[in-house]
Amino acid sequence: MNERMTLTGVVGLLAAALFAVGCSDSVSPFAPTFATAPTVVEVTGLGQIGTGSPSAGNNVQTLDFDVKADLTGTLTYTDYTFPDTLLVGPTIPGTGITAFRTSSSACSDPTKGAEFDGTGQVFGETEMLNFTVAVCDNGPAGSGVDFFSFSAPSINYSKSATLTSGDITKSTGSSSSGSLVVSTNTSGTSLPASGYTATVDGARSQPIGINSSVTFTGLTATGHTVTLSGVPTNCTVSGGTSQTVTVPAGGTATAAFSVSCTTPPGNLRVTTSTSGSSLPSGYTVTVDGTTSQSIGINSSVTFTAVTATSHTVALGGLPTNCTVSGGTSRTVTVPSGGTATVSYSVTCATPNQPPTVNAGSDQTVLLGILYSETASFSDPNNDGPWSYTINWGDGSSTSGSTSSQGTISASHSYLLGSFTIRVTVTDSHGASGSDSKVLTVITGLPGLPLPGL
Repeated sequence: MNERMTLTGVVGLLAAALFAVGCSDSVSPFAPTFATAPTVVEVTGLGQIGTGSPSAGNNVQTLDFDVKADLTGTLTYTDYTFPDTLLVGPTIPGTGITAFRTSSSACSDPTKGAEFDGTGQVFGETEMLNFTVAVCDNGPAGSGVDFFSFSAPSINYSKSATLTSGDITKSTGSSSSGSLVVSTNTSGTSLPASGYTATVDGARSQPIGINSSVTFTGLTATGHTVTLSGVPTNCTVSGGTSQTVTVPAGGTATAAFSVSCTTPPGNLRVTTSTSGSSLPSGYTVTVDGTTSQSIGINSSVTFTAVTATSHTVALGGLPTNCTVSGGTSRTVTVPSGGTATVSYSVTCATPNQPPTVNAGSDQTVLLGILYSETASFSDPNNDGPWSYTINWGDGSSTSGSTSSQGTISASHSYLLGSFTIRVTVTDSHGASGSDSKVLTVITGLPGLPLPGL
């Protein structure tokens, strides 16, 4: 407690701090009913500790409370030493009685006493304070033997004394409150790990498991809004996350939530990195042979809402001069709600070009003259050494090799006829080039010049 409370504020507050607990005859058709309202232990008190007037600076405490074992009730406690006032009541959000014990060891006869715990609000501030009160109904009003104790451990505050005026009464009264059981039933896949939170009227909350129940006690006998929060996005609640239920006086109402969960999908990201020469314009990436996207040579694409399981990813559209490290097909597992990544590293090289061959022009020669073929070739890649074959066109051929580009020569004897000579040159990487010519072999005729002269 602090020193900001004025006497005028205290007096006005005490005049307005008599809180009434409302009752209602509205009962849920499925709730238990009672011929008479059940009874609960109740303690009330109104009085002063210390002598002198209740004014700022005096070592005087005033108290006004009415609390029942069903955890309903009000409390106004003022310590004029500061002064400060602590309030508890149904009209003050966040405050309430949290526990009640029907006897107290603070009393010479514990059966004449009671204890209760609660959370109150310091008047004029947002500060909330947990406290414990112990009371003893030791005698009639004015006897000066009734006992009151107030402690707030978090601020090291404690006051205990007999009343100098007023009275504390322990009695049995009617319960004006009921209970509310909130239950959950969760099914499906990818279930929540930590459960949910159940909240009544936006003020009182309790954690609750995914297949569990919790009980809220000391609720007024009226309608209450129950909300289930902390439900993951992959789960749905039948009928929604909010319910309105009516709590019967002295009875118990139930709010049941049925939750269904599914495994959330994930994402699949594919990246490419391409190096080398004679690069392509792009590729195609396909998932499970059905869903495809175009992808650049140094780029990435993402497949969204992919089921959280194993998938096959294939990179297509690669030219023959490019190779993929690790192959074009991969198997990857997409995590639920996460992203899996597949990376491709591609290396490309300039394609090997075959030699260019020139077998020469068509010719006519005389029978009986040894024919000499002279061909030439060039290779843009200079992939030597080269092997060559001259197919003479009569079922025979001549083969050889050379370590330099240029001329290829070989001789052959023919019979009469027309023959197609084909010259083929192959580089060291297996690329081949060819060219052909026609050779005609004739006999000599009188008066005709020799062919080629």
